[in-house]
Amino acid sequence: MKRTLLFGAFVLAAMSVSAQGNDLQIIEDDEAKTAMVTYRVDKNGNRISNSYSGDVVIPDYSPKGYPVTAIKDNTFEGCKDLKSVKIGNKIKLIDKWAFYGCKSMVEVTIPASVDSIAEGAFSAMEALKKVTIADGTAILRFDYGELYGGRGMFGYNQQVNLEEVYMGRSFKSPARLFGGSESLKRLTFGDRVDAIHDYECSYCEVLESVTFGSGIKTIGFQAFRGCPLLKSIRLNNGLTSVAESAFQDCKAATTLVLPATLKMIDKYAFYNCASVREVTIPASVDSIAQGAFSAMEALKKVTIADGTAILRFDYGEMYGGRGMFGYNQQTALETAYVGRNFKSPAGLFRGNESLTTVFVGKNISQLHEQDFAYCDNLTTIYAQPTTPPICAANTFEGVDKEACTVFASQSSLNTYKQADVWKEFFNIALTPTSIQAITNEGIASERATWYTTDGRRLNAASTQPGLYIVNGRKVVIK
Repeated sequence: MKRTLLFGAFVLAAMSVSAQGNDLQIIEDDEAKTAMVTYRVDKNGNRISNSYSGDVVIPDYSPKGYPVTAIKDNTFEGCKDLKSVKIGNKIKLIDKWAFYGCKSMVEVTIPASVDSIAEGAFSAMEALKKVTIADGTAILRFDYGELYGGRGMFGYNQQVNLEEVYMGRSFKSPARLFGGSESLKRLTFGDRVDAIHDYECSYCEVLESVTFGSGIKTIGFQAFRGCPLLKSIRLNNGLTSVAESAFQDCKAATTLVLPATLKMIDKYAFYNCASVREVTIPASVDSIAQGAFSAMEALKKVTIADGTAILRFDYGEMYGGRGMFGYNQQTALETAYVGRNFKSPAGLFRGNESLTTVFVGKNISQLHEQDFAYCDNLTTIYAQPTTPPICAANTFEGVDKEACTVFASQSSLNTYKQADVWKEFFNIALTPTSIQAITNEGIASERATWYTTDGRRLNAASTQPGLYIVNGRKVVIK
């Protein structure tokens, strides 16, 4: 039999089933052997407004045993006394305006069976505080989701006061899903989410916490830009790229953790993350673009982890050719550990007026033109390579070579004293015995009190290269 609608075009069987005191209207399709939930109608076939109230349970199967696969458009629209709806595990489609104006619902759980949610399905739900999108393998599509000028389903001007979301599946939306939300505080991406798209969570002004699942591979353009209350940025292993301005203007974040799988950091990715004090760039990263770490006013320490692949600062010429961590980058950088060879079109630390201590890692074979030029307050260089890195004539141009001390190992001390450029330093000395080199493997078991050089206590022994104070003595992690 050909499927037809109730009002002339279709002939479908309408059934009513009990839903805790409500007569839940279900339409069965004998040809497709499926069923859908719909609104209640009067004897003339007109929709009854505020059809349902209290607590509703959508069954998995209709009276004939057909799977209930859809919630028809406008089904629960305007049901202001509806407290909750348990969505059945066979539902695939939540059609447009399905729950629009359900002003008493506080929480919604969307099961893994749902693969499509249409425009305005959860809009104007003023009491809605929490949405849980269950873990699943299929992509969840917000097929329209562009209500009010392209805003997303749970974003700006959706008339919801949503505070917490768990996203357990990969998803697609033609508009930023949470962008511009004025209420969202906590957001968790489960391990089955594979990407966070452009603008997805931008300008969420009260967003405080984001948990990133292990399946996320990419974070898109301006994904979290303008989230000024976000407290920390901890990115999990599996992530390979952070797009342009992804976390720009996340001013409150004090912690930035980059994973060991990260390959590319695009321009302005962390621009104006003004409270981050320390950054470690993993050995996996092969490209960092212009201004990625600029305007980080609290940044005191940068560690470029040991590695053998060349790290490319692809643009890095912000503000008249200055380097990534140099003059006018608006950082307060004091300590830098450089563990890999790198290429930059401008001196990497050129003109940095706050930099005092540099660790040159054992893998460094070459330093370039003006990498540390005019670092006026540079006083200490710990040179770990056995063979002095080749330097350009102006690598340390403008550095006070009488005030700056180069420390080298016993076996390489005389080599540094004879090497071009290095021999210009007045003080080339043996690394003090009070500074002990400890391997990363040996440090984890040491029970001690750890501090950074700026006096900040650490919760555990560090495995990141750099200079630390441990039980009152200086320790270098290589």
